[in-house]
Amino acid sequence: MIKDNSALNIVLSRLQNVKHAKEIIQAQLTDASDRCNWYTCADCAIYENRQGEIYLHLVTGKDNLIFNNLVTALEQLALSHNYFPKQYEAEKAISQSQTLTIKYRDLDLKIWDEDNPTLCYFEVCPSSHAKLNKSQQQLVEYAYGSGEELHRILIKFKKMGIHPRVYLLTPDYIRKTIKKNGFIVRSVRLFDWACGAHYWCVTGSGLDGNGPGWYIKGERKASVHPSTSGRFTNMLREITANPKHAASCITPTYYLGLKRTLTLYEKNRGL
Repeated sequence: MIKDNSALNIVLSRLQNVKHAKEIIQAQLTDASDRCNWYTCADCAIYENRQGEIYLHLVTGKDNLIFNNLVTALEQLALSHNYFPKQYEAEKAISQSQTLTIKYRDLDLKIWDEDNPTLCYFEVCPSSHAKLNKSQQQLVEYAYGSGEELHRILIKFKKMGIHPRVYLLTPDYIRKTIKKNGFIVRSVRLFDWACGAHYWCVTGSGLDGNGPGWYIKGERKASVHPSTSGRFTNMLREITANPKHAASCITPTYYLGLKRTLTLYEKNRGL
């Protein structure tokens, strides 16, 4: 729970400055120093189970159900990672003209982790964005911008070797969580560029012990965390000590991962 009004007032004041993902990504296009930051966005993801058919609704800041019901939403997110809005509030938000509504079945989603099938995604290849289906393109344009704005972003992503993903809750998780007709809400984050600039519609942030644990903006530096730097250094030393042997052990999957890591490293040094 939020234990004092001062903490709540700080969060409420910050809400006035929260931007949508496409506004943030466009600013980062010209401000390279901001690309190492990740943001909680004004975008809000509403998941609906309508008689077994799953829908995704993305709403704008003024209709953001977490913003508009902050205390209750944060308390529920802290307990279950989900906010369960009142039906009339959800229906009002999704009826707005700015809301994007998409049937899940049209998104051609892949399970992120078979051992923990809570999240699913689709990936955006910057060089073949046109191959996405209509629903996928609509979601990408909602997240990253449309027209010339999106074109500039995709060119930059292609140069930097970035393949962003849109992450969502899986249909099975939604049906399990909402056994009858209803809604659950998650906040949306935009990842930093070093981690893929993903559009993460699954944030279930709650509260910490002393106040709001819900982050308007966070910083994740595009470098190795100190706790893992030693292990990372040892891994590099092991590979470079015997490159021929290392090359013989690398599978195509490992090769692509290393190639992307090196590309991001080289590009980020000068961008």
